Amino acid sequence: MTINEFAAEVHKNAVDHGWWEGERTFPEIVALIHSEVSEALEEYRDGKPLLYFPCNAGGVCCEEDGSAHCGSRPYDPENPNARCSAQSEAPSWGLDANSPVAARNFMSEWRNIVVRDMNHPSLVTWTPFNEEFWPDETQYPRFVSDIYDMTKQLDPTRPINTVSGGIHIKTDIWTEHHYEQNAERLHDIIYNGGKMFVRKPDVQGRLRGNVGFNRPELNSPYTFPTYEGDIPYILDEFGGIKCMEANPAKDGAWGYGDAAQTKEDFYKRLESQVRVLIDMSDLIWGYCYTQLTDVEQEQNGIYYYDRSTKYDMDRVRAIFQMALPEQPEAAEKKK
Repeated sequence: MTINEFAAEVHKNAVDHGWWEGERTFPEIVALIHSEVSEALEEYRDGKPLLYFPCNAGGVCCEEDGSAHCGSRPYDPENPNARCSAQSEAPSWGLDANSPVAARNFMSEWRNIVVRDMNHPSLVTWTPFNEEFWPDETQYPRFVSDIYDMTKQLDPTRPINTVSGGIHIKTDIWTEHHYEQNAERLHDIIYNGGKMFVRKPDVQGRLRGNVGFNRPELNSPYTFPTYEGDIPYILDEFGGIKCMEANPAKDGAWGYGDAAQTKEDFYKRLESQVRVLIDMSDLIWGYCYTQLTDVEQEQNGIYYYDRSTKYDMDRVRAIFQMALPEQPEAAEKKK
């Protein structure tokens, strides 16, 4: 059963039992949520058993009797980690990275995440933060540097992409995000006048306080790093193409830029964007397309939300696997 089929079945059950008499207002929905949560709290206070199922370290929930499946594997209580793993953004999304209180809370959470998952073989790189665009000049540099150092001390075996697409301070991989849809303009943005694209920080006000003789240092402007070509450069978000033929506009769902009208338009735009990045392979170490599946409000996946097929995947695969341009020395050897 797909997610959409399951949702339809749940709704039908509610209608059949008289629990759904029509569309409800927002206050009614909030009140119903409140009542359900209150009932759960009363059950807990009365000492009733907790009727939920434990999650393994990968974040995928399964019933203890093994009847539920995680991806393609049933739950094995003797080997609970031998299952598919779940991946999501770390709790930095929406975080005020300029707040000392937020930093203190995040550091303890992030340490637990790294210790919990560091021996998982599928991990390639650590990415604590995503799109932090609004740093101050005191707290933010210290916070990001501390997270990098702590992560490297806990796990020296993997590279760290400290702030994916955001304002970098200390990192093993320089990553940027850009959703320009026109391939030629995308090229000119990423490689502009002989320099790689680097997002400029939107610097916020600096911390003030009773710092005594440290005040001149506190008031000094911070010099944010720029890309010098000494570490890998990856465009780890681009594309995000919505296709009207595959996802008719509804419910405020969207993609990046103007939507492609047909699947053929989608293939052509995708190929032109990937070609631009492949042709820059001497400058860019890699890329990550947005995104694998549709999510709630973004309908720009190469699969639907329920993982069902949206496009001709042989054609999509061929685009992503297009060959690198031939290097001059290789061409010379053929002569």
